[in-house]
Amino acid sequence: MPGSFPIIQLLADSPQVIEQLGSKPKFWFRMQEDDQPWLFKFSREGTGEDWAD
Repeated sequence: MPGSFPIIQLLADSPQVIEQLGSKPKFWFRMQEDDQPWLFKFSREGTGEDWAD
């Protein structure tokens, strides 16, 4: 198996902007040490979208 990705725990107050486009719930947030916006997408059970967890 190739290298792993780190697991990042988000705080409940992480969401800054709810993203309305698309079919899945998602939101934009910023990391403490990073000014770049990041998009978090929730995975849908039974679809193989585990990479989004």
